Amino acid sequence: MATHEAAEAVKGARWVALTNGHYHSEREWFLSLADRLITFTVLLAGASTVVAAMDRRMTSAAAIAVTAFAFVQLVFAVGPSARRHATLKEKYFAIAADLELGKMNPSEAQARMYALAGEESPIYAAAHALSQNWATGAVYGSSSSNKLCKVHWFRRVTRNVLRHASHDFHGTASAE
Repeated sequence: MATHEAAEAVKGARWVALTNGHYHSEREWFLSLADRLITFTVLLAGASTVVAAMDRRMTSAAAIAVTAFAFVQLVFAVGPSARRHATLKEKYFAIAADLELGKMNPSEAQARMYALAGEESPIYAAAHALSQNWATGAVYGSSSSNKLCKVHWFRRVTRNVLRHASHDFHGTASAE
């Protein structure tokens, strides 16, 4: 019985580590893409400002675009946020690997993950729910489909833009 409980504790800790590693991977991908698109837009608008200097009608529009996207880039710090998620992803997957290799027991893993949680920004709940679904399949297999979070299509589409923090993804949803 103790062996079964220990195996379940390892699975539980592995599930948490994989959920959070996947979540940070998802956030890193989205934020890196957003950072590249914003930088591209700033550079494109900056170049068009130079070209527009020759044509007075385009100067205002190009200057507004450069200013607006440069503000977005500076205020939201998308690039540094993507790098923070990349670092957290690496740490969570390292914990999962150590669990798999038996280098760490579930209690040590939970303690390390609690410490990492202090480094995290508030979660995007729909993205986290989808990561829980991924980790559930990875750890417990396809027979655990009744434990999956229910994420409506709108929440799937906006998972990296809106926090959806007040929604319960574990409850039963009639329209989802």
